[in-house]
Amino acid sequence: MLIDYVKCTCCGACVDACPQNCIALTDFHNGFLYPQIDSNRCINCKKCESVCHVSHEIKGSASLLCVAVQSKDDMVLEHATSGGMFLHLVKVLPEGAYVVGAVYDEQMVVKHEVLPKSDVHKFCGSKYNRSETVGIFTEVKKILDNGKKVMFTGVPCQISALKAYLGKNCENLITCELFCHGQPSDLLFRKYVKNLEKKYSSKLVSYCFRSKSKGWDNQRIVYRFANGKEVCIKPEQDANWMAFGFHLSLMDSCFHCRYRILERQADFSIGDFWGIENIKQNFNIKKGVSALLINTDKGQRMFNRIRSEVNYVTCSFEEISLKNTGLYKNFSLTPKRALFWKDYETMPIDRLLTEYSKFDNGIRYKLAVIKKELVRHIKLIKNRAEI
Repeated sequence: MLIDYVKCTCCGACVDACPQNCIALTDFHNGFLYPQIDSNRCINCKKCESVCHVSHEIKGSASLLCVAVQSKDDMVLEHATSGGMFLHLVKVLPEGAYVVGAVYDEQMVVKHEVLPKSDVHKFCGSKYNRSETVGIFTEVKKILDNGKKVMFTGVPCQISALKAYLGKNCENLITCELFCHGQPSDLLFRKYVKNLEKKYSSKLVSYCFRSKSKGWDNQRIVYRFANGKEVCIKPEQDANWMAFGFHLSLMDSCFHCRYRILERQADFSIGDFWGIENIKQNFNIKKGVSALLINTDKGQRMFNRIRSEVNYVTCSFEEISLKNTGLYKNFSLTPKRALFWKDYETMPIDRLLTEYSKFDNGIRYKLAVIKKELVRHIKLIKNRAEI
Protein backbone atom coordinates (compact mmCIF):
# COMPACT_ATOMS: atom_id res chain seq x y z
CA MET A 1 0.00 0.00 0.00
CA LEU A 2 0.96 3.61 -0.60
CA ILE A 3 0.05 4.65 2.96
CA ASP A 4 -1.26 2.95 6.08
CA TYR A 5 -4.90 1.86 5.68
CA VAL A 6 -5.72 3.70 8.93
CA LYS A 7 -5.11 6.96 7.04
CA CYS A 8 -6.18 5.98 3.50
CA THR A 9 -9.66 7.12 2.38
CA CYS A 10 -9.69 4.92 -0.76
CA CYS A 11 -10.23 7.94 -3.03
CA GLY A 12 -8.32 6.45 -5.96
CA ALA A 13 -6.45 9.64 -6.93
CA CYS A 14 -3.22 7.64 -6.92
CA VAL A 15 -4.77 5.22 -9.41
CA ASP A 16 -5.66 8.10 -11.75
CA ALA A 17 -2.19 9.66 -11.45
CA CYS A 18 -0.11 6.55 -12.13
CA PRO A 19 1.42 6.69 -15.65
CA GLN A 20 2.15 2.96 -15.56
CA ASN A 21 -1.37 1.89 -14.53
CA CYS A 22 0.23 -0.23 -11.84
CA ILE A 23 -2.05 0.78 -8.95
CA ALA A 24 -5.43 -0.84 -8.35
CA LEU A 25 -8.00 -0.86 -5.55
CA THR A 26 -8.34 -4.36 -4.12
CA ASP A 27 -9.97 -6.00 -1.11
CA PHE A 28 -7.41 -5.60 1.63
CA HIS A 29 -8.98 -4.95 5.01
CA ASN A 30 -12.50 -5.16 6.46
CA GLY A 31 -14.20 -5.29 3.09
CA PHE A 32 -12.69 -2.00 1.87
CA LEU A 33 -10.92 -1.49 -1.44
CA TYR A 34 -7.47 -0.06 -0.77
CA PRO A 35 -4.76 0.82 -3.34
CA GLN A 36 -2.15 -1.82 -4.06
CA ILE A 37 0.98 -1.17 -6.14
CA ASP A 38 2.40 -3.69 -8.59
CA SER A 39 6.08 -3.34 -7.68
CA ASN A 40 7.15 -5.12 -10.87
CA ARG A 41 5.72 -2.32 -13.02
CA CYS A 42 6.33 0.67 -10.72
CA ILE A 43 8.98 3.12 -12.01
CA ASN A 44 9.16 5.01 -8.68
CA CYS A 45 8.04 8.31 -10.26
CA LYS A 46 6.31 9.36 -7.00
CA LYS A 47 3.27 10.79 -8.81
CA CYS A 48 1.00 8.76 -6.56
CA GLU A 49 2.57 10.38 -3.52
CA SER A 50 2.27 13.87 -4.98
CA VAL A 51 -1.53 13.58 -5.38
CA CYS A 52 -2.23 11.85 -2.06
CA HIS A 53 -4.39 14.31 -0.14
CA VAL A 54 -3.47 12.71 3.18
CA SER A 55 0.02 14.19 2.87
CA HIS A 56 -1.23 17.65 1.86
CA GLU A 57 -1.90 20.53 4.22
CA ILE A 58 -5.59 21.28 4.67
CA LYS A 59 -6.38 24.71 3.24
CA GLY A 60 -9.75 25.80 4.53
CA SER A 61 -11.49 28.66 6.28
CA ALA A 62 -14.30 29.24 8.73
CA SER A 63 -17.72 29.64 7.12
CA LEU A 64 -18.70 33.14 5.98
CA LEU A 65 -22.38 32.44 6.53
CA CYS A 66 -24.45 29.63 8.06
CA VAL A 67 -28.13 29.27 7.16
CA ALA A 68 -31.11 27.00 7.57
CA VAL A 69 -32.75 26.78 4.15
CA GLN A 70 -35.78 25.27 2.44
CA SER A 71 -36.86 25.53 -1.18
CA LYS A 72 -40.05 27.40 -2.00
CA ASP A 73 -40.67 24.91 -4.84
CA ASP A 74 -42.66 21.84 -3.78
CA MET A 75 -41.41 19.89 -6.81
CA VAL A 76 -37.83 20.45 -5.72
CA LEU A 77 -38.66 19.37 -2.17
CA GLU A 78 -40.35 16.25 -3.48
CA HIS A 79 -37.12 15.11 -5.18
CA ALA A 80 -34.76 16.30 -2.44
CA THR A 81 -33.77 14.34 0.65
CA SER A 82 -33.96 17.46 2.82
CA GLY A 83 -34.40 21.13 1.86
CA GLY A 84 -33.54 21.03 -1.85
CA MET A 85 -30.48 23.28 -1.69
CA PHE A 86 -28.36 21.26 -4.12
CA LEU A 87 -30.87 21.54 -6.96
CA HIS A 88 -31.07 25.32 -6.59
CA LEU A 89 -27.29 25.69 -6.72
CA VAL A 90 -27.18 23.67 -9.94
CA LYS A 91 -29.80 25.94 -11.51
CA VAL A 92 -27.45 28.95 -11.53
CA LEU A 93 -24.67 27.10 -13.35
CA PRO A 94 -24.19 28.33 -16.94
CA GLU A 95 -25.29 26.23 -19.91
CA GLY A 96 -22.59 23.75 -20.84
CA ALA A 97 -21.53 23.26 -17.23
CA TYR A 98 -21.08 19.82 -15.75
CA VAL A 99 -22.03 18.39 -12.38
CA VAL A 100 -20.23 15.54 -10.65
CA GLY A 101 -22.01 13.38 -8.10
CA ALA A 102 -22.84 9.85 -6.96
CA VAL A 103 -25.24 7.44 -8.67
CA TYR A 104 -26.08 3.74 -8.39
CA ASP A 105 -25.15 1.56 -11.34
CA GLU A 106 -27.16 -1.52 -12.40
CA GLN A 107 -25.31 -3.66 -9.84
CA MET A 108 -26.23 -1.25 -7.00
CA VAL A 109 -22.62 -0.03 -6.79
CA VAL A 110 -22.28 3.70 -6.05
CA LYS A 111 -20.01 5.56 -8.46
CA HIS A 112 -19.17 9.18 -9.16
CA GLU A 113 -20.23 10.32 -12.62
CA VAL A 114 -19.94 13.49 -14.67
CA LEU A 115 -23.29 14.64 -16.10
CA PRO A 116 -24.58 17.78 -17.84
CA LYS A 117 -26.67 19.99 -15.55
CA SER A 118 -29.82 18.88 -17.40
CA ASP A 119 -29.41 15.35 -15.96
CA VAL A 120 -28.71 16.40 -12.39
CA HIS A 121 -31.89 14.73 -11.10
CA LYS A 122 -29.99 11.42 -11.28
CA PHE A 123 -27.91 12.57 -8.31
CA CYS A 124 -30.92 13.17 -6.06
CA GLY A 125 -31.29 11.03 -2.95
CA SER A 126 -28.85 10.30 -0.16
CA LYS A 127 -26.55 7.32 -0.69
CA TYR A 128 -24.90 6.08 2.48
CA ASN A 129 -22.25 4.16 0.60
CA ARG A 130 -18.65 4.81 -0.32
CA SER A 131 -18.67 6.10 -3.88
CA GLU A 132 -16.10 4.82 -6.37
CA THR A 133 -14.11 7.77 -7.76
CA VAL A 134 -11.38 6.05 -9.79
CA GLY A 135 -11.18 7.82 -13.15
CA ILE A 136 -13.32 10.78 -12.10
CA PHE A 137 -10.41 13.08 -11.21
CA THR A 138 -8.84 12.64 -14.65
CA GLU A 139 -12.19 13.33 -16.31
CA VAL A 140 -12.81 16.49 -14.25
CA LYS A 141 -9.32 17.79 -15.07
CA LYS A 142 -9.92 17.38 -18.80
CA ILE A 143 -13.19 19.32 -18.59
CA LEU A 144 -11.59 22.13 -16.61
CA ASP A 145 -8.63 22.26 -19.00
CA ASN A 146 -11.18 22.81 -21.80
CA GLY A 147 -12.52 25.89 -20.02
CA LYS A 148 -15.83 24.41 -18.84
CA LYS A 149 -17.37 24.90 -15.40
CA VAL A 150 -17.67 21.91 -13.08
CA MET A 151 -19.61 21.56 -9.84
CA PHE A 152 -18.13 18.66 -7.87
CA THR A 153 -20.09 17.15 -4.99
CA GLY A 154 -18.75 14.61 -2.52
CA VAL A 155 -17.68 14.04 1.05
CA PRO A 156 -14.83 16.21 2.41
CA CYS A 157 -12.01 13.73 1.74
CA GLN A 158 -13.15 13.43 -1.90
CA ILE A 159 -13.09 17.21 -2.28
CA SER A 160 -9.59 17.23 -0.83
CA ALA A 161 -8.52 14.40 -3.14
CA LEU A 162 -9.71 16.30 -6.22
CA LYS A 163 -7.87 19.46 -5.19
CA ALA A 164 -4.68 17.51 -4.50
CA TYR A 165 -4.96 15.81 -7.89
CA LEU A 166 -5.48 19.11 -9.73
CA GLY A 167 -2.61 20.73 -7.86
CA LYS A 168 -3.93 24.26 -8.33
CA ASN A 169 -6.93 26.49 -7.72
CA CYS A 170 -9.43 26.50 -10.59
CA GLU A 171 -11.86 29.39 -10.94
CA ASN A 172 -14.21 27.19 -12.99
CA LEU A 173 -14.42 24.57 -10.24
CA ILE A 174 -17.22 24.78 -7.66
CA THR A 175 -17.02 22.36 -4.75
CA CYS A 176 -19.90 21.24 -2.59
CA GLU A 177 -19.14 18.92 0.33
CA LEU A 178 -21.78 16.85 2.07
CA PHE A 179 -21.96 16.48 5.84
CA CYS A 180 -20.27 13.14 6.38
CA HIS A 181 -21.00 10.52 9.00
CA GLY A 182 -18.37 8.22 7.48
CA GLN A 183 -17.85 5.84 4.58
CA PRO A 184 -19.15 2.28 5.08
CA SER A 185 -17.72 -0.87 3.55
CA ASP A 186 -18.36 -1.45 -0.17
CA LEU A 187 -18.26 -5.22 0.02
CA LEU A 188 -20.43 -5.37 3.13
CA PHE A 189 -23.20 -3.49 1.33
CA ARG A 190 -22.90 -5.72 -1.75
CA LYS A 191 -23.33 -8.78 0.42
CA TYR A 192 -26.34 -7.17 2.06
CA VAL A 193 -27.91 -6.46 -1.33
CA LYS A 194 -27.43 -10.09 -2.39
CA ASN A 195 -29.08 -11.19 0.84
CA LEU A 196 -32.10 -8.93 0.15
CA GLU A 197 -32.38 -10.30 -3.38
CA LYS A 198 -32.34 -13.84 -2.03
CA LYS A 199 -34.92 -13.00 0.61
CA TYR A 200 -37.36 -11.35 -1.83
CA SER A 201 -36.52 -13.58 -4.85
CA SER A 202 -35.87 -10.67 -7.18
CA LYS A 203 -33.12 -8.28 -8.27
CA LEU A 204 -32.90 -5.05 -6.24
CA VAL A 205 -33.28 -2.06 -8.57
CA SER A 206 -33.57 0.78 -6.04
CA TYR A 207 -32.46 1.30 -2.44
CA CYS A 208 -33.81 4.57 -1.03
CA PHE A 209 -32.16 5.38 2.29
CA ARG A 210 -34.27 8.44 3.01
CA SER A 211 -37.84 8.44 1.71
CA LYS A 212 -39.92 11.42 2.85
CA SER A 213 -43.22 9.63 2.15
CA LYS A 214 -44.03 9.90 5.88
CA GLY A 215 -42.26 13.25 6.28
CA TRP A 216 -38.65 14.41 6.64
CA ASP A 217 -38.94 13.99 10.40
CA ASN A 218 -40.30 10.44 10.05
CA GLN A 219 -38.30 8.97 7.21
CA ARG A 220 -38.40 5.47 5.75
CA ILE A 221 -36.07 3.14 3.87
CA VAL A 222 -37.58 1.76 0.66
CA TYR A 223 -36.41 -1.26 -1.37
CA ARG A 224 -37.72 -1.70 -4.91
CA PHE A 225 -37.29 -4.95 -6.83
CA ALA A 226 -37.42 -5.94 -10.49
CA ASN A 227 -40.59 -8.00 -9.89
CA GLY A 228 -42.43 -4.84 -8.84
CA LYS A 229 -42.35 -5.52 -5.12
CA GLU A 230 -41.74 -2.51 -2.86
CA VAL A 231 -40.76 -2.76 0.80
CA CYS A 232 -41.03 0.28 3.08
CA ILE A 233 -39.54 0.02 6.59
CA LYS A 234 -38.39 2.19 9.45
CA PRO A 235 -34.61 2.85 9.54
CA GLU A 236 -34.22 0.86 12.76
CA GLN A 237 -35.60 -2.18 10.92
CA ASP A 238 -32.77 -2.09 8.37
CA ALA A 239 -29.73 -3.91 9.73
CA ASN A 240 -27.36 -2.29 7.24
CA TRP A 241 -28.51 1.18 8.26
CA MET A 242 -28.11 0.40 11.94
CA ALA A 243 -24.57 -0.93 11.46
CA PHE A 244 -23.77 2.34 9.70
CA GLY A 245 -25.40 4.42 12.43
CA PHE A 246 -23.51 2.56 15.17
CA HIS A 247 -20.24 3.25 13.24
CA LEU A 248 -19.57 -0.48 12.87
CA SER A 249 -19.25 -0.54 9.08
CA LEU A 250 -17.13 2.61 8.69
CA MET A 251 -13.59 2.46 7.34
CA ASP A 252 -10.71 2.96 9.76
CA SER A 253 -9.74 6.42 8.46
CA CYS A 254 -13.21 7.75 9.32
CA PHE A 255 -12.27 7.48 13.00
CA HIS A 256 -9.17 9.61 12.38
CA CYS A 257 -10.67 12.03 9.86
CA ARG A 258 -8.72 15.25 9.34
CA TYR A 259 -11.74 17.09 7.99
CA ARG A 260 -13.97 17.13 11.05
CA ILE A 261 -12.91 20.69 11.83
CA LEU A 262 -14.34 24.21 11.81
CA GLU A 263 -12.33 25.26 8.76
CA ARG A 264 -14.04 24.03 5.58
CA GLN A 265 -12.28 23.54 2.24
CA ALA A 266 -15.28 23.51 -0.12
CA ASP A 267 -17.28 26.46 -1.42
CA PHE A 268 -20.39 24.98 0.23
CA SER A 269 -21.13 22.40 2.91
CA ILE A 270 -24.62 20.89 2.87
CA GLY A 271 -26.50 18.54 5.17
CA ASP A 272 -29.69 18.04 7.13
CA PHE A 273 -30.51 20.58 9.81
CA TRP A 274 -31.54 18.14 12.51
CA GLY A 275 -33.16 19.85 15.48
CA ILE A 276 -34.10 22.99 13.53
CA GLU A 277 -37.61 22.87 15.03
CA ASN A 278 -36.06 23.59 18.43
CA ILE A 279 -34.09 26.59 17.13
CA LYS A 280 -36.15 28.28 14.42
CA GLN A 281 -39.90 28.04 13.74
CA ASN A 282 -39.81 29.26 10.14
CA PHE A 283 -40.17 25.98 8.25
CA ASN A 284 -42.53 23.15 7.36
CA ILE A 285 -40.58 20.35 9.04
CA LYS A 286 -42.39 17.61 7.13
CA LYS A 287 -40.85 18.84 3.85
CA GLY A 288 -37.24 18.93 5.00
CA VAL A 289 -34.72 21.59 5.98
CA SER A 290 -31.10 21.86 4.85
CA ALA A 291 -28.17 23.27 6.75
CA LEU A 292 -25.90 25.28 4.47
CA LEU A 293 -22.41 26.54 5.22
CA ILE A 294 -21.17 29.15 2.75
CA ASN A 295 -17.39 29.04 2.99
CA THR A 296 -15.97 31.18 0.17
CA ASP A 297 -16.67 34.36 -1.76
CA LYS A 298 -17.48 32.19 -4.79
CA GLY A 299 -20.07 30.35 -2.72
CA GLN A 300 -21.49 33.62 -1.42
CA ARG A 301 -21.98 34.94 -4.97
CA MET A 302 -23.85 31.79 -5.99
CA PHE A 303 -26.10 31.90 -2.93
CA ASN A 304 -26.95 35.56 -3.62
CA ARG A 305 -28.41 34.48 -6.96
CA ILE A 306 -30.87 32.03 -5.41
CA ARG A 307 -31.95 33.90 -2.27
CA SER A 308 -35.37 34.72 -3.73
CA GLU A 309 -36.06 31.03 -4.51
CA VAL A 310 -35.65 29.73 -0.96
CA ASN A 311 -36.77 30.40 2.58
CA TYR A 312 -33.77 30.83 4.85
CA VAL A 313 -32.67 32.16 8.19
CA THR A 314 -29.16 32.76 9.42
CA CYS A 315 -27.86 30.67 12.29
CA SER A 316 -24.57 29.69 13.89
CA PHE A 317 -22.17 26.83 13.23
CA GLU A 318 -22.80 25.72 16.80
CA GLU A 319 -26.55 25.43 16.16
CA ILE A 320 -25.98 23.38 13.00
CA SER A 321 -23.39 21.10 14.60
CA LEU A 322 -25.47 20.45 17.72
CA LYS A 323 -26.94 17.34 16.08
CA ASN A 324 -24.31 17.06 13.34
CA THR A 325 -21.37 16.33 15.62
CA GLY A 326 -19.48 14.64 12.78
CA LEU A 327 -18.75 18.13 11.45
CA TYR A 328 -16.19 18.82 14.16
CA LYS A 329 -15.24 15.67 16.06
CA ASN A 330 -14.39 12.04 15.36
CA PHE A 331 -16.25 9.02 16.66
CA SER A 332 -14.56 6.68 19.11
CA LEU A 333 -13.38 3.22 18.13
CA THR A 334 -15.04 0.60 20.32
CA PRO A 335 -14.36 -3.09 21.07
CA LYS A 336 -17.77 -3.77 19.52
CA ARG A 337 -16.48 -2.73 16.08
CA ALA A 338 -13.46 -5.01 16.37
CA LEU A 339 -15.77 -7.93 17.19
CA PHE A 340 -18.00 -7.00 14.26
CA TRP A 341 -15.17 -7.24 11.72
CA LYS A 342 -13.82 -10.40 13.30
CA ASP A 343 -17.23 -12.07 12.88
CA TYR A 344 -17.50 -10.61 9.35
CA GLU A 345 -14.95 -13.21 8.21
CA THR A 346 -17.08 -16.19 9.22
CA MET A 347 -20.66 -15.16 9.97
CA PRO A 348 -23.42 -15.03 7.30
CA ILE A 349 -24.16 -11.42 6.41
CA ASP A 350 -27.82 -11.47 7.52
CA ARG A 351 -26.92 -12.88 10.91
CA LEU A 352 -23.95 -10.52 11.32
CA LEU A 353 -25.86 -7.33 10.63
CA THR A 354 -28.99 -8.39 12.51
CA GLU A 355 -27.07 -9.47 15.61
CA TYR A 356 -24.86 -6.41 15.84
CA SER A 357 -27.46 -3.85 14.81
CA LYS A 358 -29.62 -4.89 17.78
CA PHE A 359 -26.86 -4.57 20.32
CA ASP A 360 -26.62 -1.51 22.48
CA ASN A 361 -23.98 -0.34 24.93
CA GLY A 362 -25.81 -2.04 27.77
CA ILE A 363 -26.12 -5.53 29.16
CA ARG A 364 -26.55 -7.48 25.88
CA TYR A 365 -23.32 -6.14 24.42
CA LYS A 366 -21.41 -6.65 27.67
CA LEU A 367 -22.63 -10.24 27.89
CA ALA A 368 -21.48 -10.87 24.32
CA VAL A 369 -18.01 -9.56 25.13
CA ILE A 370 -17.84 -11.69 28.27
CA LYS A 371 -18.94 -14.78 26.32
CA LYS A 372 -16.25 -14.29 23.68
CA GLU A 373 -13.60 -13.76 26.34
CA LEU A 374 -14.68 -16.93 28.18
CA VAL A 375 -14.45 -18.95 24.98
CA ARG A 376 -10.99 -17.55 24.31
CA HIS A 377 -9.77 -18.40 27.83
CA ILE A 378 -11.24 -21.92 27.64
CA LYS A 379 -9.33 -22.51 24.39
CA LEU A 380 -6.13 -21.25 26.00
CA ILE A 381 -6.60 -23.58 28.99
CA LYS A 382 -7.22 -26.54 26.67
CA ASN A 383 -4.16 -25.77 24.62
CA ARG A 384 -1.99 -25.55 27.73
CA ALA A 385 -3.39 -28.84 29.01
CA GLU A 386 -2.43 -30.53 25.76
CA ILE A 387 1.19 -29.33 25.94
